[in-house]
Amino acid sequence: MLGVLLLGVLGWGVVWNECFKVTFDGEGAFGYVEKQLSFGSRCVGTDGHDQIVKFIKDELELVVDDVSVQEFKEIYNEEEYSFVNIVAQINPEVEERIILGTHYDSRYRAELDMKNPQGYMPGANDSASGTAVLLQLAKEIDQEKLRIGIDLVFFDGEEGFPVENLEDWYPIGSKYFAENLDQYYKEIYTLSGVVVDMIGDNNLDIHIENFSYQYAPVETKAMYYVGMSVFPFDFVNDIQHSIIDDHTALNEAGIPTVLLIDFEYPYFHTTEDTLDKVSSESLEKIGVVLLKYIDLYGRS
Repeated sequence: MLGVLLLGVLGWGVVWNECFKVTFDGEGAFGYVEKQLSFGSRCVGTDGHDQIVKFIKDELELVVDDVSVQEFKEIYNEEEYSFVNIVAQINPEVEERIILGTHYDSRYRAELDMKNPQGYMPGANDSASGTAVLLQLAKEIDQEKLRIGIDLVFFDGEEGFPVENLEDWYPIGSKYFAENLDQYYKEIYTLSGVVVDMIGDNNLDIHIENFSYQYAPVETKAMYYVGMSVFPFDFVNDIQHSIIDDHTALNEAGIPTVLLIDFEYPYFHTTEDTLDKVSSESLEKIGVVLLKYIDLYGRS
């Protein structure tokens, strides 16, 4: 029975691809990963953080007319930190919208590295991969054929404050964004979302995330329908983890949002989260799935 079902999925994937041929430049996205790593740490308060903000904004302004920033400050342990969310809106006048989000900041130290927990955390997969896919996606979305609006949102502060106490961690930028939706939207009910995080792993293995399924069952089923139809060995139709991430605040604000994440990543928050752990093929697969998901909802 499993073999029959798999053949059915594979067969549908062929039909889907023939009807809606979609390509995505994985090598271009990989170049974006490499560029981000050249800035060093992208943790809040670093020079690399300032450089990545300018870089993302400059790249988006080349292909998207409406690019803005949310600048805000948060205080933790009497220290003030400055954060920046970056928002690029395609078809900003359309009320029905999909938010495509990721975080661009990196963890301030590799606290899970057994050999060097105070070391530099490059964040090739954990931040740079998602940012790279969305930057490349901004170039490849066919804006003229969209009947909906797309918001590419690059969240700051997902890695929290640069402090030792991980018990106080929460995704800062997405929480601020969700608490200030009126800056961008008139109606929440016309919104849905997708967040990508850690999706560049050489061994891509994307399972359904539990909170996504609870808060956004329709969107999650649609996403995995698309993913399994074209990449049935990379998208797995079972629930594996319950994860707090940038989708959490969006879901709690009433925006049904799916998290795509490959959480089984042995280099998570270590000094070994480096460029060689990222695959252009994996980036390409995620880009194709996102474009097909947009097609599913947004073709005119």
